[in-house]
Amino acid sequence: MDQPDNPRKPQKPEIVHGDKNLRQNLLIFIALYILAGVLLNSILDSIVGGDVGLDANSVQQHAERRDAVGHLVFGIWRTVPVLYFLYLSFRIVASAKIPPGGMKRFPFTVPRIKGATAKMFGLLLMAASFMLVYREFVLLVRNAVG
Repeated sequence: MDQPDNPRKPQKPEIVHGDKNLRQNLLIFIALYILAGVLLNSILDSIVGGDVGLDANSVQQHAERRDAVGHLVFGIWRTVPVLYFLYLSFRIVASAKIPPGGMKRFPFTVPRIKGATAKMFGLLLMAASFMLVYREFVLLVRNAVG
């Protein structure tokens, strides 16, 4: 006589394999993002530009202008990956699945999670993303004011 499976026995989760091409494209994007961050300092000089005279007053004004623009540009640059995770967390909460529903391809290999556990993970990711975006906003305002 066959014994029925124990319903309380933990089952191994289903593994959803990531798409290698999408992962490679994501790694290329991350490398370009880091390269842009390294080059952003020199690009910032050309954005601010202007003739800097030899007197101390014009050098001071140029440095203040460059500092103000730099805080804004670097603040936006640091917020881009956080916004991606915020988007991903909204998708997870809306579909209550990991990987999120509607995404035909996903770059990472993950166990399939459904229901309340997936929503809780999505809400946790959303809370962390909101805290980081809030931190960047506070830094931008603090640097703009004083």
